[in-house]
Amino acid sequence: MLYWYVWADILFTRVSSAEDLMGGLIFSWQDEWFKRTWNTVDYDDPDRRPYWSNVQTNEQRFGILSFDRNLVQIDGKTDEWQEEEPLLTTEDLTLHVKSDETYLYLTIKSKQLEKENVRILLDTVANQGNTSDRETGDQFPAPVEYLVKLNQQGESRIVQDVYYDYFNYLYGKKLSLMPDRMPNPQKDSGQFSTIDFVLNKALTLPDSQKKIPFSFYRICGRENPLF
Repeated sequence: MLYWYVWADILFTRVSSAEDLMGGLIFSWQDEWFKRTWNTVDYDDPDRRPYWSNVQTNEQRFGILSFDRNLVQIDGKTDEWQEEEPLLTTEDLTLHVKSDETYLYLTIKSKQLEKENVRILLDTVANQGNTSDRETGDQFPAPVEYLVKLNQQGESRIVQDVYYDYFNYLYGKKLSLMPDRMPNPQKDSGQFSTIDFVLNKALTLPDSQKKIPFSFYRICGRENPLF
């Protein structure tokens, strides 16, 4: 850890000197996982927030010193997995899984990946989720909350059970800031929605009375017909 301190101190001093500055101020020495922002505070448990790194919270990652474990490099190589026991092995599939305080990592080896469309089913909540996909007619062996859709056209995406869509619940139902994706809530509807994140709520600028509309951005994939 000492090497981090020395390296950061030298870098900070050299930058200040090169720019002919009188001095400088370090805003945050290390990443602060306990922080939250207005558009993430409703999504987590404040008592558990310091124990995981939320990459969607811009307040957490200002530090010169980070705490990323870098379990896996997303570089197309599988060197990090060589000594790991696979979670699942079949005649046509080998699945490795890792996780850390930030991400879930999957390595999949299968001839099925060469096909045009591949789906990974993720079940995160017991006794909840969709057992089918209304859009395609596919049936699932167990209820799932998330679908990871992979294809060869550059349109891979992750979608979620619309009943499990907290973004829709908060901004569509509770606050009525956007159209409700599921006006009549029901479990196992077969409907999936995109995973979205609010950018700003609707507001009116006091000086000019200009109206700024509610806006959001899509986190995982292309537009979805539900919205």
